[in-house]
Order: sequence, then structure tokens, then C-alpha cells
Amino acid sequence: MPLLRRPARLYWALLVTSALGALAVFYLRASSLLRCWHWEITDGREGPGIYALWRVLHGYPLYEWPHRPPYSLTLYNFGFYYFYAAVMRVLGVNDEGLLLAPRALTLLAAGLGAALFARLAWLYAPARGPGAKVALGALSFGVWFGTQFLSWWPFDIRPDLWALLLGLAGVGLVLRGLARESRSTFVAASLVFWCAWAMKQSAILSFLGSLSAVFVLKRNFRQLSALAVPFAVLTALSLLLGGERYRFSILVAPAISRYRFSLWLEVVSRALPQNTWLFGFAPCVFLLDARRGFAAAWRRRPQPEQALLVIGAVAVALGIAGLGREGANKNYLFDGYVTSALAGWLTLVRLLETEPPPREALLLGATLLTPWALFPFAQLAWPGHLGRIELCTAAGVPELARAANAVSRLPRPLYADHDVFSQPWRSTDNRYPAVVLDGTWSGIAVREGLAPRDFLDVWLAERHFATALVPAGVPQIETFRAHGAVCSDLADLVSGVKFVVCRLPYAASARDGAQ
Repeated sequence: MPLLRRPARLYWALLVTSALGALAVFYLRASSLLRCWHWEITDGREGPGIYALWRVLHGYPLYEWPHRPPYSLTLYNFGFYYFYAAVMRVLGVNDEGLLLAPRALTLLAAGLGAALFARLAWLYAPARGPGAKVALGALSFGVWFGTQFLSWWPFDIRPDLWALLLGLAGVGLVLRGLARESRSTFVAASLVFWCAWAMKQSAILSFLGSLSAVFVLKRNFRQLSALAVPFAVLTALSLLLGGERYRFSILVAPAISRYRFSLWLEVVSRALPQNTWLFGFAPCVFLLDARRGFAAAWRRRPQPEQALLVIGAVAVALGIAGLGREGANKNYLFDGYVTSALAGWLTLVRLLETEPPPREALLLGATLLTPWALFPFAQLAWPGHLGRIELCTAAGVPELARAANAVSRLPRPLYADHDVFSQPWRSTDNRYPAVVLDGTWSGIAVREGLAPRDFLDVWLAERHFATALVPAGVPQIETFRAHGAVCSDLADLVSGVKFVVCRLPYAASARDGAQ
């Protein structure tokens, strides 16, 4: 086949093309964020997390009962909040600065992740030729910064990428431990996996995959125990010492969501089509090879590739299984995504160095890699149809600024159904508590009977909130009016959304301010 006479060049060209497109989208997103961070977030359900950082920095409780006043859900594990808060203290960042500065910390995790990915890939599969390093750099950038999968996550104020980085570091130690049969290395890997869990309690898929790999490849109880026991002990101690509110927030609250096949299908349709090479190349090549014998195909693979196939398969299978839970998104697949991509690189380099080159497998890989390379350009060609590229445009900034100025003049305390305007420096004059709700969790809590249907109205009345800012058309507006509120439209749109201002009857100061 003429297309594969020089397969290495074809693959390097596809990987570099993918990185250039991803870089263009990344630049547009970074520019947009710097332009709009005062008023907009990245859609990563960041509001409650930013408020939790504010509470830590101001000396208020991190974990509270999310179904009792003040209804603050702290969704992630303690390591994320305390780590980010500690860095913010060192930098002197607080209040409104929390909308921007923590994003640099997440970008740092993405940068370290790309560097670690490239290091592990080159350590176990150093490709030949002048373009190999450039191609690996392109793949590493695409995996950790690319719009094809991680999208906005490198900018988010969330723990996902730090947990992913630590999980990859744990996998790297497991690969070393397998090669050296070193129990101390497995202990170190276990500690690193626990750090990933301490960032985000669901970040255990690389750990479970690594346990499976050690079992499959070694069947050595001592090595398996060295990997499992430190993690288990530290996790148990954390849960024991964290207290009831902590355990409820990180274990019970996420678990009460329901499973919906329609949600599973929607997330899968966004996550997999353009990423088939990363998830499927190494397993598909193995299955092609296994037609001549499964056991022989397995033995022909180097141990690092075997281990990554097991880790990736476990992480992807468990991640896909969780995609249908309410509140789920592509991040359930992060561990499987990175380990599968690493396995894909190892498989690709091995195939390119095989004589004669296996053209069937290489053609399959090139076919699977093409959507990955073209997806960023499709996003640029059809903005708004394949995911959001910008938070706001330069033309939209004046309207956002006017809306924010109008909100700043509303009587306080302010209840705002908005991730930025609900933060305490905008809603309660920096007083505790503010009302920063996780909309997904609040709806689930009411539906499951954990919180009363009128919990918000009761809480706003008890705390004498003066004003409410909510999107037009939500049922809350009629509830407020039924209690005597006077509502009117906010003059300017907020990112294309019409908001309604309701002057609540709960505080005399609010009535005075409205007159």
C-alpha cells in the first residue's frame, strides 16, 4: 500500500497535525478565560469548589451537611482543597482572585502530566528517527491539553488533573516494580495512589488496574500486598478520622445519584468517537495478533505493554460503567484514557520496528488516529457544534460587565443561581455563610427525600436574604412571587441567558432599598 510505505512518517504527521489543532483551540480558550474570568467559569461545576476554598482560607468548615443549612456540598476529597488553599495562601490570593489563580495550578498539573507521560513513553518505547521526539511531544500535548478529550479540564478549578497526574505516577512506579520485583517500589506506588485518592475519592481506577496487573503478571502475594495494604490503611484512617460530615460528603452524597442509560449514551457519544485510537489501538492490535493464538500473542508483548493493557482495560471498563450516573462526565474515563494512550504509544513503536511491518495493524491504527488529528479543526470550522471553544467573545464583554455592575448594586444578602455571582464577595459582603448550591446535588437531595422541597425558600427567609437572581423561566420565580417578591428582568443578558431579579420580602433593608 503506497500509504504505508513510510508508516512512521504518516503517524508522526498525524500526531503533529492533531497537536497543532489542539494548540489553536487551547489558545482560544486561554485567551477567552483571561478576558472573561471575572464573570464566567468553564462549566466544570466549579462554584461550590471555589466557595469551599474560600471557607478554608477564611477559617470556616470545609465539610458541612449538604442536606442541612447552609446546604454546602463539598464534593471532593480533602487533599484538593487544602493543597490549593495552601498555595493560594503562599501567593496571597483570596476572594475574587480565587476565580483565576487556582486555574494556573491545574495547568501546572497538566504540564507535569504531559512531561511524565513523555518520560514514561520514551523510557519504555524510544522510537527511532528525527521526528519521533517531536511526535511524542505532540501526543503528550494532545493527551493532556488537547480538546479531543480533556477539553476545558486543564483550566478547571477541580482536582481531576492532579489526581490523574498522581495516578500516572503510581502506574510508572508499578511498571518499575514489576521490572525489578521490588516490594519497596510497590509500597511507594501505593502511597502515591493514596495521594491521588486524597485529591479525588473516585480516582482509584489506575490503582485497581495496577492491582489487577500485578496479580495477572506476577501472582505474588507479597508484591500484591505491598501495593494494596498501605493504600487501604491510609484510606481507612482518613475515613475514620474525617468525621461523619466528611464521610457523608465524599461517599454518601455522590452515591445517591441514579443511573440513566440516556446519560450514558450522551457521554459516550461525546467521549469516544474521536478518541478511538487512544482507547482502542493497543487492544485492537492485540486481538488481531491473537488470531494466531492468544497465549502466544500475549507472550510476544514486553512486560510494560502487558501491564498497561491490563491497567487500561480495567480502568476503561470501570470508567465506562460509571458514565450513566447523574453528574457523570468524561472524567470517569481519565485513568483509562491516559494508560490506554501510553499503551498505544508502546504498541505503535513496536509495530514500526517490526520487520516486515504489519501493514494491516498499521493501517487500522492510521484509520483510528485520523479523527483524533482532525477533530480540533472540525471544532474550529463549526464553533458551538462540537463543544464550547470560548467562554465569551470580546464583543460580549461590555454586556457582561454591565450585568455584573447591575448585580453589584442589588441589596444584600443576595441569592444567585450563578457560580460567580453567588460567591460570598459578591453576594454577602464576604460574610459566612453564602448560598452556593450544587444544582445537580440539590435536585437529587430533594427527589430522594434528603432535603425538603422548600429548603431554599426557608433558608433564605431564615437568613433574611434581600434579593434573588435566577435564570428566567425557573419555577423558583413563582415561588418567590407567592411569598410576596417583586420580580423584574435584569437589563443585560449573562452569556446569552436572561436573568430575573426578585426583591425578596425577607429583610426590611431589602424593602427600603427597593423604594
